[in-house]
Parts: sequence; structure tokens; C-alpha cells
Amino acid sequence: MTKEEEIRMINEKLDFYVMEASDEEFDTEEVRKLVKRLDELDPIPLPWKSDEEALKDFWEYCEERQREERIIADMKIKDENKHLEICVLEKLCGKIYIREVCKSVFIIC
Repeated sequence: MTKEEEIRMINEKLDFYVMEASDEEFDTEEVRKLVKRLDELDPIPLPWKSDEEALKDFWEYCEERQREERIIADMKIKDENKHLEICVLEKLCGKIYIREVCKSVFIIC
């Protein structure tokens, strides 16, 4: 059996386990063996040259997500504060009229 034929056979078996096998037919150990053999025959190259490079990319990813979360949290706080200011002005002035010009809000009592 050639390498390509073995890869095709493994992929067909994995497709069966993923798409068709019932819970009773599913064999976790067999799937692990198939995946391991497939990785030996046709490994997927990693995008990193070293563990250090992968770890660096991971921490950069985490920092970017944290920065985005802070931006979202700040937007929520500003939105809540704007809502509170309007509620206070409504109580003080009775009715208020809000006009939005160039992303600025002017409140007229």
C-alpha cells in the first residue's frame, strides 16, 4: 500500500467515525491511533519555528484581547454615565431636548 493510499484509507475511516458512527460504534482508541498515524504520514507544519515564538504569539494575542475588552468596558461605562446624566437632567428640567451634531450631544433645558 502506498503512502497516498494509506492516507486516503485513514481519512475514510475518520470520516466514518465523525459522520456516521453511532455512539456504540465509536472507538476512541481507534480514532486516536488513526490520527496519530495520519500525523506521521502527513504532518501539518506548525506556523512557529520554536516554542518561544509560539508562546510570544500567544501572549500578544492575550494582550490584544485584553485591550479590546478594556475598550468595550470603557464604552459601556461612558454609555451608562451618559444615560445617568440624561436621567438627572430630565428630573431637574422636566423635559429635555437632545440634538446630536457631529457626534456631540447638546442638552437644552
